[in-house]
Amino acid sequence: MPTNEPITDPVLREVASQLSAEWTSVAAALGITRPRVQVIERNAMLKGSAPADVNYEMLMMWAKALPKCADKVSVHVSVRGRQYS
Repeated sequence: MPTNEPITDPVLREVASQLSAEWTSVAAALGITRPRVQVIERNAMLKGSAPADVNYEMLMMWAKALPKCADKVSVHVSVRGRQYS
């Protein structure tokens, strides 16, 4: 169901904790380019980041790129539907 509620940091962290190692597929479905994914991977390697932190960084990149008026929950639900169908 669409909502006008903002995506909060705790929501992004919860989603990040539930993503699998296939986060790059989710990133592609969200429209994050391969070069941006490579930046996330490089930063994670340099920092020694945990998988959930890498997922969170990807989700933050996605959320920051969307217009403020975008319904991020609807976009996320739409992407999840395509990913698992």
